[in-house]
Amino acid sequence: LWGHVTQIEQPSPCRLTPDCPYFGRCGGCRLRHMDYTEECSYKRARVEEALHRIGGLSLPVSVIHGAAQISRYRNKVQFPVSAGPAIGFYQARTHRVVDVEDCLLQPKEAASLRGAVKQWMLRFQVPSYDERTGTGLIRHVYVRFNRAGQSLCCLMVNGTRVPHGPE
Repeated sequence: LWGHVTQIEQPSPCRLTPDCPYFGRCGGCRLRHMDYTEECSYKRARVEEALHRIGGLSLPVSVIHGAAQISRYRNKVQFPVSAGPAIGFYQARTHRVVDVEDCLLQPKEAASLRGAVKQWMLRFQVPSYDERTGTGLIRHVYVRFNRAGQSLCCLMVNGTRVPHGPE
């Protein structure tokens, strides 16, 4: 069972206006509506609850060490791809892809690489994968970043070759 917020009677003092234009539609960041201290507290409680529920352990988790930077800190992203092409993230609890131009948790280069793949798909009419039929080519765009500022972009495909790729 799932619920959804229909009205906020009295917002928590820890509640923020999400800075992400996709918040609520995309399943990529579900906590952008709370301040970072509260987010860390929530994550600590989730870890404690998982240890108890899954592991049968009653271990207190004393603290979650937060990140020094709360935006653009992730070093990996996997964008699912669907018809359009739409390249972004799955809507929460679905396999519907929300086309996301930029994610505030990813380095800016992720948006550039995502856009380049999308333009390549459009230019050469490269079909996206369709889960229902098992047809189409591009399933996911996977990007990793290192501390030296380099990026690795991989395409997960339903096939052995891509149009206009290396022979």
